[in-house]
This record gives sequence, C-alpha cells and structure tokens, in this order.
Amino acid sequence: MQSTESSQPVAQPRSKMEVLYRDLLQEYERLQRENHKQLEELRQVSLILSGMPQTLQRAAVAATNHATQGADQHLQLTSAALTNAQRDLRRSGQALISASSRNVWFVGGIAGACGLLGALVGVVLSFAILGN
Repeated sequence: MQSTESSQPVAQPRSKMEVLYRDLLQEYERLQRENHKQLEELRQVSLILSGMPQTLQRAAVAATNHATQGADQHLQLTSAALTNAQRDLRRSGQALISASSRNVWFVGGIAGACGLLGALVGVVLSFAILGN
C-alpha cells in the first residue's frame, strides 16, 4: 500500500507538473508567435524608414521641380510683359519724335511767318515814315 500511496502523491504533482509544463509550453509558443509578429512589424517599419530618405529626396526633387516650373512660368510671363512694355515704349518714343519734329516745323513755320510779318511791317513802316 505504501507503494501505491507513495506513487499516488508522486503522480499528482507529476501530472500537475505536466499540466503546468504544457501551459508553459503553450504560453511560450504564444509569446514566440507574438515575438515573430513584432519582429516582422519591425522589419516592415525598418524598410519604410530606410525608404524615407529616398521618399523625402523624391519629394524635395518634386517640390524643387514644381517651384522651378512656377518660377520659369513667372519669368516667361514677366519677360513677355517686359517685351510688350518695351514695344509700347518704342511706339511712344517714335510718336514723340514724330510729334517733336512736327512741333519743330510748326514752331519754325510760325517763327518764319512772324519774321516775314515783322519784315513786312518794317517795310510798311519804313515806306510810311520815308514817304511822309
């Protein structure tokens, strides 16, 4: 009886040990799965982070290209506006030169007419004074 009694108390802790060991193995497997899942997530994050400088570089290049294109378009518009303003200034300058030369001829004509009129008045006065 003693052997059965001694075997029974040994069997109970042993079965409890087996249950605990089985639970421990199951918990270990669960933790290992979670660890692998977290490791995979870390790998994915690492890949994303390693690609970030390239992504940031691409974004910087795209922003630079956009800014350059915008500046280029602005410069083209400004150049066109300056060309139009220069053309208008040339037309205005030509109109002023033309008007100035017309004004010179007009003022010259008036001055000549005044001179001729003054000479005529002088001749008339001379004849009037001398003729008297």
